[in-house]
Amino acid sequence: MAKRFLLYIDILGFSNLVSEKSEDIAELYQIIDSLNVHSHYAFRTLIFSDTILVYNELPTTNVDDINYLVMYLCEFSKDLEYRLTSKKIFFRAYLTYGDFIHEKLKHCDAFYGQALIEAYKTEKKIQAIGLFMDDKVVEYSNIFHLIPYEHNTHFVFTRQVLEDFYNFRRFRTYPISENFIEQTDEIWFLANDIVYLESIFEHKENMNLSDTVRTKHSATWNIYNERYPAFLAALEANKFNPKAICNKSNWEKSMHQARKESFV
Repeated sequence: MAKRFLLYIDILGFSNLVSEKSEDIAELYQIIDSLNVHSHYAFRTLIFSDTILVYNELPTTNVDDINYLVMYLCEFSKDLEYRLTSKKIFFRAYLTYGDFIHEKLKHCDAFYGQALIEAYKTEKKIQAIGLFMDDKVVEYSNIFHLIPYEHNTHFVFTRQVLEDFYNFRRFRTYPISENFIEQTDEIWFLANDIVYLESIFEHKENMNLSDTVRTKHSATWNIYNERYPAFLAALEANKFNPKAICNKSNWEKSMHQARKESFV
């Protein structure tokens, strides 16, 4: 049986969407159908109900190729996360490595393997949202920042502009000068980041939601808060007004896109 890298994505709250917001389901699938993964030669995608599987079609043992595959699988998760921000639809993703087969039969597709079983079981144990990476894959990830998490996984920080602020520009106090984000596309990504974090905060604070839902969002908020405390503190103190991050930038267009449209 061929060993492959497998990205397992579970759309959260899918049953509620079907029963309460059925009009959003068609749009959700349109977003999934527009993802960058479908145009990449190295990967195949399977979608059934609330689950998305992405895997490398041809197995490889070359380290450079493996690093490339892992990077792009993280990028695909990031792509979906950005596109779903305005819809306030969340998912939990798990990236692992192991035996996986997908073959087209005469009348249907067959897909199975230990990697799929492991992904299904582990993903259900994680009580947070976002992308998580199997510990055995970590050595091949050299682009995104990771931190150890539960169930032999690492959390993957896919919000790279936030990471740049933390890691390269060393911003620790806000607001910052508009010179740092004007004349670049960073404001568009930051607007999406702010709306995403605001949604997580709202879900963890909403007492009308189930304890399970609030727990997942609270755990996710804590992950981001430990990594980017000054950024989150500024937003929370100013009710997620983006001017708390940069008070002289024109946020109107970028915030409108982040709140109302799919990220393209």
